[in-house]
Amino acid sequence: MAPPDAFGAYALVVLDPNYPFPITDVTACGAMALGYVSVGEFSTTGRFAPQLADTSPLVKENPNWPGSFVVDVRSPSWRRFIVETVTPQVLAQGFTGIFLDTLDSALHLEELEPDRYRGMRTAAVSLLAAIRARYGDIPIMMNRGYPLLRDVDTIIDAVLAESLVTTYDFATRRYGLATDDAVASHAALLDPARTASPPLPVFSLDYWDPEDIDGVRAIYARERAMNHTPYVGTILLDRVLPEPPRGA
Repeated sequence: MAPPDAFGAYALVVLDPNYPFPITDVTACGAMALGYVSVGEFSTTGRFAPQLADTSPLVKENPNWPGSFVVDVRSPSWRRFIVETVTPQVLAQGFTGIFLDTLDSALHLEELEPDRYRGMRTAAVSLLAAIRARYGDIPIMMNRGYPLLRDVDTIIDAVLAESLVTTYDFATRRYGLATDDAVASHAALLDPARTASPPLPVFSLDYWDPEDIDGVRAIYARERAMNHTPYVGTILLDRVLPEPPRGA
């Protein structure tokens, strides 16, 4: 696990609430620290598992991440859990703000079964609005969740484009490059962030083999060409990988 001084070169970092060092040691190095909050999935083995009294919102397990269940975000008990239990505990650790993940998982349910899961998108917007109303002007970054952008552009402060130019095959455990068409389609989904007033900053997170220095360098260059603030890591995000020197 990287110590706090490993983040001194970064203006912003996202950390799991289980990070073993004081968050204030990270922010003392100059970085804004966002605490990870999974909104659309829930880990039954994670830190907050013992505190979830109502498990009825848990719908189905994510096959790529055993023990993580997609959540019905329409559930009032789930909304209370995120707003009144998870978020305040994360902020109490000293995090500057929060990073909201896995909203795509909940939105995908409505796409797959629109009759059964109608209203997931609306509920997701409402949940984000409730967090903003409760916690004022804390920085909030959303991972993907592109269908929500036009409705939450005044609620969130930044969006993360995860796996924009890269892919990862969980079956073969191999990294790959997305096709040009896939990149173009993915990038177009970010248009509401760019046209927001003011525009939302776009950060990117791609995954790649850290031994392939030239490949990592090329990913950084490609993301910067799209005016994104990039980071390239391993699929497990279990270590800090400095950006290779440009042009070296």
